Amino acid sequence: MKRIIKIFRILFILFSVIFLIAYFSLINAWKYDFTENELQTYFSEIKKSENLPDLFYKYYDLDNNNSLETKTGEYLFKSIFASEISRRPLSFWLARQMYIPKMKNRTFINRIRIELSLAMKIEKETSQKEQFNYTLSTVDFVNNQIGVKNASKFYFGKEIAELNENEIASLIIMIRNPALYNPKRRPEKLKAEVEKLLKK
Repeated sequence: MKRIIKIFRILFILFSVIFLIAYFSLINAWKYDFTENELQTYFSEIKKSENLPDLFYKYYDLDNNNSLETKTGEYLFKSIFASEISRRPLSFWLARQMYIPKMKNRTFINRIRIELSLAMKIEKETSQKEQFNYTLSTVDFVNNQIGVKNASKFYFGKEIAELNENEIASLIIMIRNPALYNPKRRPEKLKAEVEKLLKK
């Protein structure tokens, strides 16, 4: 019995060491392709993005299964162990956008590892709301409208602060696919999705 306990202890220590090595290797993987200064410049851009009305955060969370509350570690855990998976955190999208110019020189496994590392670094340096503000300032809403401010003026003729609940929900739905859910091209399709979102 003592021998079995001893074996379990050794295995536990071994797995703990392997886990720690893998973890620290992952969180620092971004260093293969980026400098700290490069990342800090990017983080400054994210932090400078203007805040949005609270309803934007509310409806984005409702439409994306509380993804503003989900971080990379929790997302990965749910992906492996939970039956209901939330949408990827915004940090994944931001990491992908930042990494696209450099990823062609890496293998698939290394791309995934560095993207995960970047996502975790983004979460460490910026808040979920800051990430959301920045994402909406860069989204292409088609018709040459980049960012939610321009989209608000183009599609509704209003400043962001003047939008009503229905219009905010419309812009959140448009993030999914701005060409498909477009108030000028397919107003009925967008309206149906907005009604579903407002009922949640």
